[in-house]
Amino acid sequence: MRLVVSIVVFVFVSVTVAGIFLTLALSMPELGFADLSTVGWTVGAGFIVAAPISYLIAGKMLGKTITS
Repeated sequence: MRLVVSIVVFVFVSVTVAGIFLTLALSMPELGFADLSTVGWTVGAGFIVAAPISYLIAGKMLGKTITS
């Protein structure tokens, strides 16, 4: 059950985290991530970081619904 909820949460969290990474990369060109060749890597890193975050959020959600 946790995996299913985690996948549903991942749909929302991944877009948010990838957008945050992309916004940070484009707003701070001195970091060197503002090239078009690195935008894909930046967004990909956002999706990878979002996977464990969504798993933790799903666990918290299920913990609250089971104990309530």
